[in-house]
Amino acid sequence: MEMTRVLYRAVAIVASALITACAGVPNAQLSAYATAFDEVKSAGLAVYEESARKATVVQANYAFPLTLGAPILDRQGCGALIVAIGDYRARCELLSAIQSYNQALLDLAAGLATEDALKKIDGATSSLNALAGLIPTVNAAFGSLVAILGPAKAALEAALKAQDRQRLAQQLLVAAPLMQQAIDFLREDASRLYQLEYLYANSRLVKIEGQISQNLTSAFKEITTHSPPKDPNVAGELVLQQTRFEQIFSSPEPAFNQRLKDAAFSPSGASPFDAANVQRLGRQLQAASSALDGFRAEGLAFRRSAQAIGQFDLALLAWSKAHADLVSALNQPFIAGGGTEQAIVSLIRLRDQAKLTKQLLRQP
Repeated sequence: MEMTRVLYRAVAIVASALITACAGVPNAQLSAYATAFDEVKSAGLAVYEESARKATVVQANYAFPLTLGAPILDRQGCGALIVAIGDYRARCELLSAIQSYNQALLDLAAGLATEDALKKIDGATSSLNALAGLIPTVNAAFGSLVAILGPAKAALEAALKAQDRQRLAQQLLVAAPLMQQAIDFLREDASRLYQLEYLYANSRLVKIEGQISQNLTSAFKEITTHSPPKDPNVAGELVLQQTRFEQIFSSPEPAFNQRLKDAAFSPSGASPFDAANVQRLGRQLQAASSALDGFRAEGLAFRRSAQAIGQFDLALLAWSKAHADLVSALNQPFIAGGGTEQAIVSLIRLRDQAKLTKQLLRQP
């Protein structure tokens, strides 16, 4: 991809400049890659919003008044639906904390003003405080974060009080392994999002199968409650409808063992199958066919959403690598083949993974 080649050329230029530059010199090119964290947060929120919308369908306790929207002020830009559901707000707060923390690392690695990093650290601390307040009320899985929240908050609060740049960097490095665990948690959480996606899709498919069964039951009754047709034209129309049935239900799923061609007419005495029966049978088959289209569309939607969750998981894996490289850059920002140079490459990959996640969610 031409864009990727351009970005990698930028990597070489920026890395070369950093190798020869003095420590602490601001570098606009490197700081521009902070958008990678914005991209991954944006991708995460897109995944969370879609998941939250489906959670309100499969889990009744997630319902909330759509007219009013979010019950609290949305300071992190999570979105009304996410903020309204504790589990999803907790995810957003954690995502925001990691984003702000990594941006602070990048600011220091890029040689930006200490004040820039401190603003990011303050934002990360606020998100961790909000998350700590949410944990007692949300999914039990979030309880595993309790062990890291206290030490991480303590390290960041100490960083906010740092008197010089070196002390600030040291405190950020203390928090680094804890924030790494937070990224790992979000990766584990992707599995929970997938499971909810599966439950939602399965509930939709079961409902549609029920609709199709009702249509086919009515279609079969048009035959089984009547005697054979006396009009040859009607008999010919019935053959066409039987052929149409085979065309509609040629796929292995959803499976319907009964076939229209095998339906038996009622014994003599019932009224003969006529043109009106053919028309009603045709309408039921058309309704069943439309429902079947919906069944297939749900299957495609599930695969798209599952692929987006998988891509988000890969973006988080890329974030884990970018996080590690930024920590390394803080220790050795001007070493060729490592430090800042590796951090830039990691951030490019992170940004690309996040963009692909959002592209998958935008597909029709």
